[in-house]
Amino acid sequence: MVKEFLNNNFKGDKIIWIIYACLLLFSAVEVYSASSHLVYGNVFKGDYNGAIFKHIVFCCMGIMTAFITHQFKLRRFAKLITFFVFPVLLIWVAALSLSGGGTNGAARWDSVAGINMQPSEFLKLSYVVAVAYLFSRYSEVKKTFSLLTFWLVLLGGLTVLCIVRENVSNAILVGTTTWLIFTLAFNKLKWLVYSILIGGLFVFSVVEFAKTDLFQDLRKAAIRQDGFLNRAGTAMGRLDRFVNEKEPGEEGFTLNDKNFQSVHGKVAIANSWGIGVFPGRSKERDVLPEAFSDFIYAIIIEETGLLGGGFVLLLYIVLLYRVGRIIAKCNNRFCAIVAAGLCMMMILQALINTSVAVGLIPVTGQPLPLISRGGTSAVAVSAYFGIIIGISRFECNNEEKDGDAVEDIEPQNIINET
Repeated sequence: MVKEFLNNNFKGDKIIWIIYACLLLFSAVEVYSASSHLVYGNVFKGDYNGAIFKHIVFCCMGIMTAFITHQFKLRRFAKLITFFVFPVLLIWVAALSLSGGGTNGAARWDSVAGINMQPSEFLKLSYVVAVAYLFSRYSEVKKTFSLLTFWLVLLGGLTVLCIVRENVSNAILVGTTTWLIFTLAFNKLKWLVYSILIGGLFVFSVVEFAKTDLFQDLRKAAIRQDGFLNRAGTAMGRLDRFVNEKEPGEEGFTLNDKNFQSVHGKVAIANSWGIGVFPGRSKERDVLPEAFSDFIYAIIIEETGLLGGGFVLLLYIVLLYRVGRIIAKCNNRFCAIVAAGLCMMMILQALINTSVAVGLIPVTGQPLPLISRGGTSAVAVSAYFGIIIGISRFECNNEEKDGDAVEDIEPQNIINET
Protein backbone atom coordinates (compact mmCIF):
# COMPACT_ATOMS: atom_id res chain seq x y z
CA MET A 1 0.00 0.00 0.00
CA VAL A 2 2.79 2.44 0.91
CA LYS A 3 4.66 1.65 -2.29
CA GLU A 4 1.52 2.18 -4.35
CA PHE A 5 0.84 5.50 -2.61
CA LEU A 6 4.38 6.73 -3.29
CA ASN A 7 4.29 5.61 -6.92
CA ASN A 8 0.93 7.31 -7.51
CA ASN A 9 1.79 10.61 -5.84
CA PHE A 10 5.56 11.08 -6.08
CA LYS A 11 6.32 10.68 -9.77
CA GLY A 12 9.38 11.56 -11.79
CA ASP A 13 12.97 10.50 -11.04
CA LYS A 14 12.79 8.15 -8.03
CA ILE A 15 16.51 8.40 -7.28
CA ILE A 16 16.27 12.18 -6.86
CA TRP A 17 13.28 11.70 -4.55
CA ILE A 18 15.43 9.32 -2.46
CA ILE A 19 18.30 11.83 -2.38
CA TYR A 20 15.86 14.52 -1.28
CA ALA A 21 14.51 12.30 1.51
CA CYS A 22 18.02 11.35 2.69
CA LEU A 23 19.10 15.00 2.86
CA LEU A 24 15.99 15.88 4.89
CA LEU A 25 16.64 12.95 7.25
CA PHE A 26 20.24 14.04 7.76
CA SER A 27 18.99 17.57 8.33
CA ALA A 28 16.48 16.56 11.02
CA VAL A 29 19.03 14.49 12.96
CA GLU A 30 21.96 16.91 12.73
CA VAL A 31 20.01 20.13 13.27
CA TYR A 32 18.43 18.57 16.37
CA SER A 33 21.89 17.70 17.63
CA ALA A 34 23.54 20.99 16.65
CA SER A 35 20.90 23.40 17.98
CA SER A 36 22.14 23.51 21.57
CA HIS A 37 23.65 26.96 21.06
CA LEU A 38 20.20 28.23 20.07
CA VAL A 39 18.40 26.32 22.81
CA TYR A 40 20.53 27.57 25.69
CA GLY A 41 20.84 31.09 24.27
CA ASN A 42 18.20 33.78 24.00
CA VAL A 43 16.37 32.24 21.04
CA PHE A 44 14.53 29.23 22.47
CA LYS A 45 15.52 29.63 26.16
CA GLY A 46 15.99 25.94 26.96
CA ASP A 47 13.22 24.57 24.74
CA TYR A 48 15.00 21.89 22.70
CA ASN A 49 11.73 20.56 21.26
CA GLY A 50 10.80 24.05 20.13
CA ALA A 51 14.03 24.37 18.15
CA ILE A 52 13.61 21.13 16.23
CA PHE A 53 9.84 21.64 15.87
CA LYS A 54 10.36 24.92 14.03
CA HIS A 55 12.90 23.28 11.74
CA ILE A 56 10.55 20.36 11.01
CA VAL A 57 7.76 22.81 10.18
CA PHE A 58 9.98 24.42 7.54
CA CYS A 59 11.00 20.98 6.26
CA CYS A 60 7.32 20.07 5.88
CA MET A 61 6.76 23.32 4.02
CA GLY A 62 9.67 22.31 1.81
CA ILE A 63 8.16 18.88 1.16
CA MET A 64 4.86 20.51 0.19
CA THR A 65 6.74 22.88 -2.12
CA ALA A 66 8.60 20.02 -3.80
CA PHE A 67 5.38 18.02 -4.15
CA ILE A 68 3.46 20.95 -5.68
CA THR A 69 6.21 22.09 -8.06
CA HIS A 70 6.79 18.58 -9.43
CA GLN A 71 3.15 18.49 -10.57
CA PHE A 72 3.48 21.26 -13.17
CA LYS A 73 5.22 21.76 -16.50
CA LEU A 74 7.61 24.60 -15.80
CA ARG A 75 7.74 25.76 -19.42
CA ARG A 76 4.13 26.92 -19.13
CA PHE A 77 5.23 29.44 -16.50
CA ALA A 78 8.41 30.58 -18.28
CA LYS A 79 7.01 33.97 -19.32
CA LEU A 80 5.34 34.63 -15.95
CA ILE A 81 8.52 33.96 -14.00
CA THR A 82 10.80 35.81 -16.44
CA PHE A 83 8.72 38.97 -16.91
CA PHE A 84 6.96 39.25 -13.54
CA VAL A 85 8.38 37.13 -10.70
CA PHE A 86 12.05 37.79 -11.50
CA PRO A 87 11.72 41.63 -11.81
CA VAL A 88 9.62 41.83 -8.61
CA LEU A 89 12.17 39.80 -6.64
CA LEU A 90 15.03 41.80 -8.15
CA ILE A 91 13.45 45.10 -7.04
CA TRP A 92 12.62 43.63 -3.62
CA VAL A 93 16.21 42.49 -3.00
CA ALA A 94 17.64 45.79 -4.28
CA ALA A 95 15.29 47.85 -2.09
CA LEU A 96 16.02 45.69 0.95
CA SER A 97 19.77 46.04 0.43
CA LEU A 98 19.69 49.81 -0.06
CA SER A 99 17.31 50.32 2.87
CA GLY A 100 19.96 49.19 5.35
CA GLY A 101 17.42 47.16 7.30
CA GLY A 102 17.42 43.44 7.99
CA THR A 103 18.75 41.14 10.68
CA ASN A 104 21.82 39.09 11.47
CA GLY A 105 24.15 41.93 10.58
CA ALA A 106 23.09 42.17 6.96
CA ALA A 107 20.19 43.71 5.05
CA ARG A 108 19.26 40.49 3.29
CA TRP A 109 16.34 39.47 5.52
CA ASP A 110 12.77 40.70 5.48
CA SER A 111 9.69 39.85 7.49
CA VAL A 112 6.58 38.53 5.73
CA ALA A 113 3.55 37.67 7.90
CA GLY A 114 5.86 37.53 10.91
CA ILE A 115 8.31 35.12 9.24
CA ASN A 116 11.88 36.19 8.50
CA MET A 117 12.91 35.25 4.99
CA GLN A 118 15.62 35.92 2.41
CA PRO A 119 14.04 36.89 -0.93
CA SER A 120 17.46 36.47 -2.56
CA GLU A 121 17.03 32.68 -2.26
CA PHE A 122 13.99 32.82 -4.54
CA LEU A 123 15.64 35.46 -6.73
CA LYS A 124 18.34 32.90 -7.61
CA LEU A 125 15.67 30.41 -8.70
CA SER A 126 13.79 32.92 -10.85
CA TYR A 127 17.10 34.14 -12.31
CA VAL A 128 17.96 30.65 -13.57
CA VAL A 129 14.52 30.41 -15.19
CA ALA A 130 14.98 33.84 -16.82
CA VAL A 131 18.40 32.86 -18.19
CA ALA A 132 16.98 29.60 -19.57
CA TYR A 133 14.13 31.53 -21.19
CA LEU A 134 16.65 33.79 -22.94
CA PHE A 135 18.49 30.77 -24.31
CA SER A 136 15.23 29.27 -25.58
CA ARG A 137 14.24 32.62 -27.10
CA TYR A 138 17.50 32.82 -29.02
CA SER A 139 17.86 29.09 -29.64
CA GLU A 140 18.96 29.62 -33.25
CA VAL A 141 21.82 31.94 -32.32
CA LYS A 142 25.16 30.32 -33.06
CA LYS A 143 27.46 33.27 -32.44
CA THR A 144 28.93 33.52 -28.97
CA PHE A 145 28.78 37.32 -28.91
CA SER A 146 25.28 38.36 -29.91
CA LEU A 147 22.10 39.96 -28.58
CA LEU A 148 21.73 36.91 -26.33
CA THR A 149 25.10 37.64 -24.76
CA PHE A 150 24.05 41.24 -24.15
CA TRP A 151 20.86 40.22 -22.34
CA LEU A 152 22.71 37.60 -20.29
CA VAL A 153 25.32 40.13 -19.19
CA LEU A 154 22.58 42.65 -18.36
CA LEU A 155 20.49 40.22 -16.31
CA GLY A 156 23.51 38.69 -14.62
CA GLY A 157 25.03 42.09 -13.88
CA LEU A 158 21.82 43.47 -12.34
CA THR A 159 21.32 40.36 -10.22
CA VAL A 160 24.90 40.36 -8.96
CA LEU A 161 24.75 44.10 -8.18
CA CYS A 162 21.57 43.62 -6.16
CA ILE A 163 23.08 40.77 -4.13
CA VAL A 164 26.76 41.66 -3.76
CA ARG A 165 26.28 44.58 -1.37
CA GLU A 166 25.03 42.26 1.37
CA ASN A 167 26.20 38.82 0.29
CA VAL A 168 29.43 38.56 -1.69
CA SER A 169 29.44 34.74 -1.70
CA ASN A 170 25.92 34.62 -3.16
CA ALA A 171 26.97 37.04 -5.89
CA ILE A 172 29.95 34.83 -6.73
CA LEU A 173 27.63 31.81 -6.76
CA VAL A 174 25.25 33.50 -9.23
CA GLY A 175 28.09 34.67 -11.45
CA THR A 176 29.77 31.26 -11.53
CA THR A 177 26.50 29.48 -12.29
CA THR A 178 25.81 31.91 -15.14
CA TRP A 179 29.23 31.27 -16.65
CA LEU A 180 28.79 27.49 -16.40
CA ILE A 181 25.38 27.71 -18.08
CA PHE A 182 26.85 29.91 -20.81
CA THR A 183 29.75 27.57 -21.57
CA LEU A 184 27.62 24.41 -21.50
CA ALA A 185 24.76 25.88 -23.56
CA PHE A 186 27.18 27.01 -26.29
CA ASN A 187 29.10 23.72 -25.99
CA LYS A 188 32.33 25.59 -25.24
CA LEU A 189 33.81 22.94 -22.97
CA LYS A 190 37.33 24.17 -23.63
CA TRP A 191 36.23 27.42 -22.00
CA LEU A 192 35.76 25.47 -18.76
CA VAL A 193 39.41 24.43 -18.88
CA TYR A 194 40.46 28.03 -19.53
CA SER A 195 38.15 29.16 -16.72
CA ILE A 196 39.78 26.79 -14.24
CA LEU A 197 43.24 28.00 -15.23
CA ILE A 198 42.28 31.68 -15.12
CA GLY A 199 40.32 31.16 -11.90
CA GLY A 200 43.30 29.45 -10.28
CA LEU A 201 45.58 32.30 -11.34
CA PHE A 202 43.06 34.83 -10.01
CA VAL A 203 42.79 33.07 -6.63
CA PHE A 204 46.57 32.90 -6.35
CA SER A 205 46.82 36.62 -7.14
CA VAL A 206 44.16 37.50 -4.55
CA VAL A 207 45.89 35.42 -1.87
CA GLU A 208 49.23 37.06 -2.60
CA PHE A 209 47.62 40.51 -2.67
CA ALA A 210 46.04 39.83 0.73
CA LYS A 211 49.56 39.61 2.16
CA THR A 212 50.45 43.17 1.12
CA ASP A 213 50.21 46.41 3.09
CA LEU A 214 47.99 47.92 0.39
CA PHE A 215 45.35 45.25 1.05
CA GLN A 216 45.45 46.01 4.77
CA ASP A 217 44.94 49.71 4.06
CA LEU A 218 41.98 48.94 1.78
CA ARG A 219 40.49 46.57 4.36
CA LYS A 220 40.66 49.19 7.11
CA ALA A 221 39.18 51.81 4.80
CA ALA A 222 36.31 49.45 3.88
CA ILE A 223 35.56 48.88 7.56
CA ARG A 224 35.44 52.62 8.24
CA GLN A 225 33.27 53.47 5.25
CA ASP A 226 29.61 52.60 4.82
CA GLY A 227 29.48 52.81 1.03
CA PHE A 228 27.81 50.72 -1.64
CA LEU A 229 29.68 47.55 -0.65
CA ASN A 230 28.25 47.53 2.84
CA ARG A 231 29.93 44.28 3.87
CA ALA A 232 33.14 44.63 1.87
CA GLY A 233 35.02 45.05 5.13
CA THR A 234 33.57 41.78 6.41
CA ALA A 235 34.54 39.89 3.26
CA MET A 236 38.05 41.36 3.23
CA GLY A 237 38.42 40.62 6.92
CA ARG A 238 37.55 36.98 6.37
CA LEU A 239 40.08 36.76 3.56
CA ASP A 240 42.70 38.43 5.76
CA ARG A 241 42.16 35.96 8.58
CA PHE A 242 42.25 33.01 6.19
CA VAL A 243 45.54 34.10 4.60
CA ASN A 244 47.46 35.86 7.34
CA GLU A 245 46.40 34.58 10.75
CA LYS A 246 48.37 31.94 12.60
CA GLU A 247 47.04 28.41 12.90
CA PRO A 248 46.41 26.77 16.31
CA GLY A 249 49.71 25.55 17.74
CA GLU A 250 51.81 28.12 15.89
CA GLU A 251 53.68 30.80 17.78
CA GLY A 252 51.66 33.98 18.05
CA PHE A 253 48.26 32.33 17.56
CA THR A 254 45.41 34.01 19.43
CA LEU A 255 41.86 32.70 19.63
CA ASN A 256 39.37 35.55 19.32
CA ASP A 257 35.81 36.25 18.24
CA LYS A 258 36.82 36.63 14.58
CA ASN A 259 38.50 33.22 14.14
CA PHE A 260 36.41 31.41 16.75
CA GLN A 261 34.13 29.58 14.29
CA SER A 262 36.77 28.41 11.84
CA VAL A 263 39.06 27.14 14.61
CA HIS A 264 36.32 25.24 16.44
CA GLY A 265 35.07 23.85 13.12
CA LYS A 266 38.49 22.23 12.69
CA VAL A 267 38.37 21.04 16.30
CA ALA A 268 35.02 19.36 15.61
CA ILE A 269 36.51 17.47 12.66
CA ALA A 270 39.55 16.48 14.72
CA ASN A 271 37.28 15.18 17.51
CA SER A 272 35.81 12.59 15.15
CA TRP A 273 39.10 10.67 14.83
CA GLY A 274 37.74 9.59 11.46
CA ILE A 275 35.06 7.32 12.92
CA GLY A 276 32.77 9.81 14.68
CA VAL A 277 31.47 10.07 18.22
CA PHE A 278 27.87 9.07 17.26
CA PRO A 279 24.93 11.43 16.51
CA GLY A 280 23.95 13.52 19.50
CA ARG A 281 27.34 13.29 21.25
CA SER A 282 29.13 16.22 19.64
CA LYS A 283 31.09 18.48 21.97
CA GLU A 284 31.62 21.37 19.60
CA ARG A 285 27.88 21.86 19.01
CA ASP A 286 27.79 23.63 22.39
CA VAL A 287 30.59 25.98 21.34
CA LEU A 288 30.08 26.78 17.64
CA PRO A 289 27.56 29.64 17.23
CA GLU A 290 26.60 28.47 13.69
CA ALA A 291 26.89 24.71 14.26
CA PHE A 292 23.37 24.26 12.89
CA SER A 293 24.03 26.25 9.71
CA ASP A 294 27.39 27.37 8.29
CA PHE A 295 29.40 24.68 10.11
CA ILE A 296 26.92 21.83 10.21
CA TYR A 297 29.18 19.74 7.97
CA ALA A 298 31.88 19.89 10.66
CA ILE A 299 29.33 18.57 13.18
CA ILE A 300 28.31 15.83 10.73
CA ILE A 301 31.91 14.66 10.48
CA GLU A 302 32.40 14.91 14.25
CA GLU A 303 29.34 12.75 14.93
CA THR A 304 29.34 10.35 11.98
CA GLY A 305 33.00 10.39 10.94
CA LEU A 306 34.39 10.26 7.44
CA LEU A 307 31.73 7.70 6.50
CA GLY A 308 28.86 10.09 7.25
CA GLY A 309 30.65 13.07 5.72
CA GLY A 310 31.46 11.05 2.61
CA PHE A 311 27.87 9.83 2.35
CA VAL A 312 26.58 13.42 2.32
CA LEU A 313 29.01 14.32 -0.47
CA LEU A 314 27.98 11.17 -2.33
CA LEU A 315 24.34 12.30 -2.27
CA TYR A 316 25.25 15.52 -4.04
CA ILE A 317 27.46 13.67 -6.53
CA VAL A 318 24.65 11.23 -7.38
CA LEU A 319 22.28 14.19 -7.72
CA LEU A 320 24.67 15.75 -10.25
CA TYR A 321 24.81 12.46 -12.17
CA ARG A 322 21.03 11.99 -12.21
CA VAL A 323 20.42 15.57 -13.37
CA GLY A 324 23.00 14.99 -16.11
CA ARG A 325 20.95 12.03 -17.31
CA ILE A 326 17.78 14.12 -17.22
CA ILE A 327 19.45 16.83 -19.32
CA ALA A 328 20.58 14.22 -21.85
CA LYS A 329 16.99 12.98 -22.25
CA CYS A 330 15.29 16.38 -22.10
CA ASN A 331 13.09 17.30 -25.05
CA ASN A 332 13.66 21.06 -25.01
CA ARG A 333 16.44 23.52 -24.38
CA PHE A 334 14.61 25.62 -21.80
CA CYS A 335 13.99 22.81 -19.31
CA ALA A 336 17.45 21.34 -19.82
CA ILE A 337 19.08 24.67 -18.93
CA VAL A 338 16.80 25.16 -15.90
CA ALA A 339 17.69 21.68 -14.58
CA ALA A 340 21.40 22.30 -15.17
CA GLY A 341 21.33 25.75 -13.57
CA LEU A 342 19.44 24.73 -10.44
CA CYS A 343 21.61 21.63 -9.98
CA MET A 344 24.85 23.60 -10.38
CA MET A 345 23.56 26.20 -7.91
CA MET A 346 23.06 23.49 -5.28
CA ILE A 347 26.30 21.65 -6.01
CA LEU A 348 28.40 24.82 -5.92
CA GLN A 349 26.75 25.90 -2.68
CA ALA A 350 27.40 22.49 -1.11
CA LEU A 351 31.01 22.66 -2.30
CA ILE A 352 31.45 26.11 -0.73
CA ASN A 353 29.91 25.07 2.60
CA THR A 354 31.94 21.86 2.95
CA SER A 355 35.15 23.63 1.88
CA VAL A 356 34.61 26.24 4.60
CA ALA A 357 34.00 23.55 7.21
CA VAL A 358 37.27 21.75 6.47
CA GLY A 359 39.24 25.00 6.19
CA LEU A 360 39.93 25.07 2.44
CA ILE A 361 38.41 28.52 1.84
CA PRO A 362 37.47 31.54 4.01
CA VAL A 363 34.19 31.63 5.91
CA THR A 364 31.35 32.64 3.55
CA GLY A 365 28.04 32.11 5.36
CA GLN A 366 26.65 29.72 2.72
CA PRO A 367 24.41 26.99 4.24
CA LEU A 368 24.61 23.32 3.23
CA PRO A 369 21.62 22.87 0.86
CA LEU A 370 18.66 21.15 2.53
CA ILE A 371 20.73 20.12 5.59
CA SER A 372 21.55 23.39 7.35
CA ARG A 373 18.84 24.94 9.48
CA GLY A 374 17.03 27.69 7.60
CA GLY A 375 13.44 28.31 6.62
CA THR A 376 13.84 30.22 3.35
CA SER A 377 16.72 28.04 2.17
CA ALA A 378 14.86 24.79 2.89
CA VAL A 379 11.77 25.93 0.96
CA ALA A 380 13.78 27.35 -1.96
CA VAL A 381 15.99 24.27 -2.35
CA SER A 382 12.89 22.07 -2.12
CA ALA A 383 11.48 24.07 -5.04
CA TYR A 384 14.74 23.33 -6.91
CA PHE A 385 14.20 19.61 -6.35
CA GLY A 386 10.51 19.77 -7.28
CA ILE A 387 11.24 21.61 -10.53
CA ILE A 388 14.02 19.19 -11.50
CA ILE A 389 11.81 16.19 -10.72
CA GLY A 390 8.96 17.78 -12.68
CA ILE A 391 11.29 18.15 -15.66
CA SER A 392 12.25 14.48 -15.38
CA ARG A 393 8.56 13.62 -15.29
CA PHE A 394 7.22 15.69 -18.19
CA GLU A 395 10.11 16.67 -20.41
CA CYS A 396 12.19 13.51 -20.85
CA ASN A 397 11.96 10.80 -23.48
CA ASN A 398 9.62 8.53 -21.58
CA GLU A 399 5.92 8.12 -20.91
CA GLU A 400 3.91 8.64 -17.77
CA LYS A 401 2.51 5.50 -16.22
CA ASP A 402 -0.97 6.92 -16.59
CA GLY A 403 -0.54 6.72 -20.37
CA ASP A 404 -0.06 10.43 -21.13
CA ALA A 405 2.73 10.73 -23.69
CA VAL A 406 5.34 13.38 -23.19
CA GLU A 407 5.10 16.13 -25.81
CA ASP A 408 7.98 16.73 -28.18
CA ILE A 409 8.61 20.44 -27.72
CA GLU A 410 10.88 22.47 -29.96
CA PRO A 411 12.90 25.08 -28.00
CA GLN A 412 11.70 28.08 -29.97
CA ASN A 413 8.05 27.13 -29.41
CA ILE A 414 8.27 27.74 -25.68
CA ILE A 415 7.85 31.45 -26.07
CA ASN A 416 4.65 31.02 -28.05
CA GLU A 417 2.88 29.20 -25.24
CA THR A 418 0.78 30.91 -22.67
